[in-house]
Amino acid sequence: MAGKVDVHTHSVPVGWPDLNQTVAPHHDWPWLRVDSEREATIMVGSSEFRRIGDSCWAPEVRREAMARSGVSTQVVSPTPVFFNYERHPGEAVKVARVFNNLARETFADQGPEFLTVCQVPLQDADLACAELDRCLPRPGRVSGPCAPLY
Repeated sequence: MAGKVDVHTHSVPVGWPDLNQTVAPHHDWPWLRVDSEREATIMVGSSEFRRIGDSCWAPEVRREAMARSGVSTQVVSPTPVFFNYERHPGEAVKVARVFNNLARETFADQGPEFLTVCQVPLQDADLACAELDRCLPRPGRVSGPCAPLY
């Protein structure tokens, strides 16, 4: 790894499934309101949480910004609003799987400059370990770079 390493970046995928249908019905799941081709707003229920730009979901936009600032590598973490620590562990692990799978799809073929960190449900050690194991690359397992960096 030559050059600067940005160790604090987050990803927000576009097009994740409706968590009310895929996880459990709640009125306050996070969702993404796409405002334009380059901008979106993370919503929590009906409230605006944070406005974001396309660098959150488009690796090519990230790569351009990295080149402008002399960054050679980004450590890409899940966005904390998706951690769901207040939820039942079974719900939190389902959400973690959604976002880990999307991170893998987004960054798996993007080269070594993107190092992704998986999300685990910390409120349940067994579920966290199982999700961590699922995300770790190993011989014979098709896996992108969605793995913890310790």
